[in-house]
Amino acid sequence: MFDYTNLSIFLRLNGTDTAGLETTKKYYRVDRSKISYLRFILEAYDGVAMVTTIDPRAGTVILRVAPGCLTEAEMIIGDLKRDMLIEELETPYTP
Repeated sequence: MFDYTNLSIFLRLNGTDTAGLETTKKYYRVDRSKISYLRFILEAYDGVAMVTTIDPRAGTVILRVAPGCLTEAEMIIGDLKRDMLIEELETPYTP
């Protein structure tokens, strides 16, 4: 898996603008019994996105999408919506 954090550090040290290399954060509510499945599927797409569970009881997760992979991540989520509950949250999660 490619480590975008190290690339960003390398580019900054060499004077390159890294504004376009920031991860995109997307918040979702999913069926809590499917959080592991979501994580498993996204890990299969090496380097596209990382899933972090914010509230396991509510099924709230955050997707950190790698630079340049937003379209691919949205396509994966769109496909998964056919099989499970995935609801995008408009604002960052607050308990």
